[in-house]
Amino acid sequence: FGGEWGPDLPFVAEHLGVSEETVIQTFCADFRKILTFATFGGFLMEGPTFSKKIPRRKSPHTEALGGMVEVAGDKTAFIPVTTSTGWQIIGHCPIQVINLEKMPFVPYQPGDCIEFFPIREDEKVAYEKKTIDEMKVNS
Repeated sequence: FGGEWGPDLPFVAEHLGVSEETVIQTFCADFRKILTFATFGGFLMEGPTFSKKIPRRKSPHTEALGGMVEVAGDKTAFIPVTTSTGWQIIGHCPIQVINLEKMPFVPYQPGDCIEFFPIREDEKVAYEKKTIDEMKVNS
């Protein structure tokens, strides 16, 4: 979250009138329920319980790296490929969530829940080698 992996985190914190750490804690406090599939195998989820809706960017990011975690309104989005976006990017998920060599190429569906958690920069490399299939699944 934050820094080069979440360039809009400072804006979101300022908009909410809280610290960046509070935004991260609030975002990670609950599971995000997948509402529908989005572009390129990404998904649109319920948003965090922020005190108010998050506005879209006035000027979109023209090249957001795949894996960015974004918020706008009262929703969360995750897009696994590099694309443009008008949503506020607050973090990055290094885990591989799509596998084009497998059918279905995404192991999740609307109604499933996703949990996000912060990782340190030095942990990022270990997670880049993981797939969503390897992550913990709660029944």
